[in-house]
Amino acid sequence: MGYTHYWTVRDLDGLEQSLPQIAADLEALRPQLPHLAGPMGKGEASIGPRGLYLNGISPEDCESFILDARRSNYIHTSSGLFGFCKTRRLPYDLAVKAALTLARWHAERAIEVRSDGTVAEWADACRLVERELGYPVDPFFVLGE
Repeated sequence: MGYTHYWTVRDLDGLEQSLPQIAADLEALRPQLPHLAGPMGKGEASIGPRGLYLNGISPEDCESFILDARRSNYIHTSSGLFGFCKTRRLPYDLAVKAALTLARWHAERAIEVRSDGTVAEWADACRLVERELGYPVDPFFVLGE
């Protein structure tokens, strides 16, 4: 295993309704984020109202981060639709944490977030979202602790 973030979508419709705002906010944060690539570490990241598809730029990429409302992009569990992204703390980790922070803010209970990272390791993403967008988020809120 490596440093990984996990999420469970409990309400796919709720997430789908929130995706346009999540994407708009993540796009607004782009100047403050490391350069992002498409899911395979090449090309352009896709951040839009239908979903978020990104990775670090090769060779600083690990696993693709995909957050959308397509059931096929998740593992079906008894708790909901399960997703994960191993970032190994590479630079794009900040973008993944910011996206999941925004998902928790906008989709609220539709998504649950967990992480191998500590609450302190989530502070940078929460400070960025609060400073740039004005949302009063903190790691305890994001991680449900």
